[in-house]
Amino acid sequence: MNLRSVQCIWSRSAHNAFPELIRYQNRWVCTFREAHDHMSGDGIIRVLSSDDGHQWVEVATLTHPDGDLREVHASVAPDGRLLFHGVVRMPDGKRFQSLVWASTDGTTWSNAARLGPPDEYLWRVQWHKGIAYGVTYTTNPRAGAHLLRSLDGLTFERWVENLVLDSLPSEADLLFLPDDRAVCLIRRDGERNTTLLGVAAPPYREWRFTDTGTVFHSPAMLRLDCGTLLAGGRLLEPERTALCTVDVETATLHEVLTLPSRDDCA
Repeated sequence: MNLRSVQCIWSRSAHNAFPELIRYQNRWVCTFREAHDHMSGDGIIRVLSSDDGHQWVEVATLTHPDGDLREVHASVAPDGRLLFHGVVRMPDGKRFQSLVWASTDGTTWSNAARLGPPDEYLWRVQWHKGIAYGVTYTTNPRAGAHLLRSLDGLTFERWVENLVLDSLPSEADLLFLPDDRAVCLIRRDGERNTTLLGVAAPPYREWRFTDTGTVFHSPAMLRLDCGTLLAGGRLLEPERTALCTVDVETATLHEVLTLPSRDDCA
């Protein structure tokens, strides 16, 4: 795999981070957090749009009165709505609340609606056969990660309690295979900090997790038309953003492309 080009599309703030890119209504939509630094309490969400991936225009800015907006991930609901799922961190820096925004054009957005109980951090949402699935986690060292599901992307039910309990599970992504099996990559930040790979068959109640042996942060997965599974995220030593192939049967990640990046990246 070869890197063909690199283009900076935005650099107007001191810290431009946590990007998300999605194809919607024949356009690219990119959203990210703008702030003073990684942990400053002044985060807002900027939304850009492009017809060709080269020329970008600002189309929306999302703010929240409760505090610092952080990771926002995008998905398209079966009814055509573009949904943003993200988190607001309260001014005390310890409490947070998952949120959801909706749009029918990628430009005009609803007000943020609270999603789930306080201090449960919903990461990335994926749709399969009209149902949205996502993994939540907390910063409580005794709490685990839970699998949620939703019929509308706005109201979620807890589908699997304690999906992962071991070693502070956190950021996770899901991918659904042609045979309807679900694959999950989930980061861990505890004593055992290597990423787990989980597999489940419908209805996704029973999971088998295997240690990949690789520390991989902020996973985002994609299945290519040829059947190859790719995961983008952060590898360490040195810190870098990378693309890895995912072997579900052996639960292994293999780096195939290193992107120009360093330090606070994913």
